[in-house]
Amino acid sequence: MKIKGLFFAVLFLVTLFSVPVFADGYYIGLEGGLAVPSSSDFVHTVSTLAIAKGTAELDTGLMIGGTVGYSFSKYRIEGELVYRNNDFNEVGLDSPLSFSVPATGEITVTSLLLNAYYDIKVSEMISPYLGAGAGYSWISIDLKIPEQTFIVWAIPELKLIDDESDSAPAVQLSVGIGIYVNPKVIIDVGYRYFWTGPIAIPGLTSFDFSVSDYSSHNFMVGARYNF
Repeated sequence: MKIKGLFFAVLFLVTLFSVPVFADGYYIGLEGGLAVPSSSDFVHTVSTLAIAKGTAELDTGLMIGGTVGYSFSKYRIEGELVYRNNDFNEVGLDSPLSFSVPATGEITVTSLLLNAYYDIKVSEMISPYLGAGAGYSWISIDLKIPEQTFIVWAIPELKLIDDESDSAPAVQLSVGIGIYVNPKVIIDVGYRYFWTGPIAIPGLTSFDFSVSDYSSHNFMVGARYNF
């Protein structure tokens, strides 16, 4: 609700001061920044029996991507290809026991989205925008629990997922500001909320993981070039 409220508040404020000066045509863009992930719930199963439930904590990672689009009047339609990477930090079990252990490995998410944007040019140099997109994502996970020492017993490293992958639908909400260096070059400073649907990852032997979703808050800087 907070994200939606901010989204529509920005739309209302910038519309009050809009200056309708826009150029139609194709553009390309590059973007990069930080991907701040939310926690992901998981269910650990053997065959079809759920034996453990918990939460995976991820570190802040990087995102990088490229876009190709077309702008007309106050609107833009674009295709966006983005790569995100986050390292595992911790795995916490909620049932049957409750405890947390350090984790290593990574999750990578490659997404292909179709986005639509509404641009509001408030001056010759500044153009805030709002956008939304949908598409598909491909997720790869490598997860292991490093060697642990419990009292006097050494517990060897446990590899849970060995670079397995799945795919799921994805959606995105965007808000940002375009800064015109000149009519051809625009610096883009923005925020993206990115979310995928549930994913199912096969673990080693008969162990499987069902992950609720992957979501992240993305803070990015990029540049667009108008043809």
